[in-house]
Amino acid sequence: MSPVFIRGFLAQLPVVSMLMNARSLLELPRLSTGLSGLDRLVGGLVPGSVATFYGDEDSRGKMLYTLLASALSGGLPPLVVNMRDYHEGRSIDTYALSEALMWRGVDPEEGLSRIHVANVYGVGQVGSVDLIVEEALKRGVGLIAVTHLSELFSPKSYDRLVMFLGRLQRLLERGAVVVLFAGRSRFSRRPLPEVPVYARHVSSVIARLEDVGKRYTRITVEKGPLATPMVVYAERTGWGLRDVEGWF
Repeated sequence: MSPVFIRGFLAQLPVVSMLMNARSLLELPRLSTGLSGLDRLVGGLVPGSVATFYGDEDSRGKMLYTLLASALSGGLPPLVVNMRDYHEGRSIDTYALSEALMWRGVDPEEGLSRIHVANVYGVGQVGSVDLIVEEALKRGVGLIAVTHLSELFSPKSYDRLVMFLGRLQRLLERGAVVVLFAGRSRFSRRPLPEVPVYARHVSSVIARLEDVGKRYTRITVEKGPLATPMVVYAERTGWGLRDVEGWF
């Protein structure tokens, strides 16, 4: 990736302070992660911001359903941008998601009808992001969950990912929250999300999700409003994550 390209797209990256003034941010409610323990550590997800969740696949999927159900229970229609090839398996388990919706008090049929999914099956399709953004603006989407980033983008194609993130700027200006889901980097000895450094830079929250046995998930907040790292545990159910009750 050339320095000229980096400088060109760095100016497009969705930095909250460049998109919304402080007064507007204060007027918009924060999006709950669906886990009160995690919300206490990060204060919820700020409108117009980017967050990154990475780590073990099962915990990532459960976090996605928990977050989608939380958004819908708060009246925010979500958009899932799926970057997994359909040959690799289904992107969303509607049965598990329906249970997550019921747990949050949302009628499953009504909730599923308000979740919009856009599929990007190859790096060459990233240019269609403008159509995705237009549709999201039309539907008043409040949460954009971008899944399976690590499966589609390799370091060689990170320039296209930076371009993709830059195009989401219009949604952030409207107060939407963008959440990136990725695997753990295969190229670093220390834990890092497998996303470009620019994505880590613009994320106001970065949390690592790790399976702990068959029942629990350890969530390590590596970047957030408080001193980091900080750890909270969640119970992993068939449909999502929920707060651990009592002593862990």
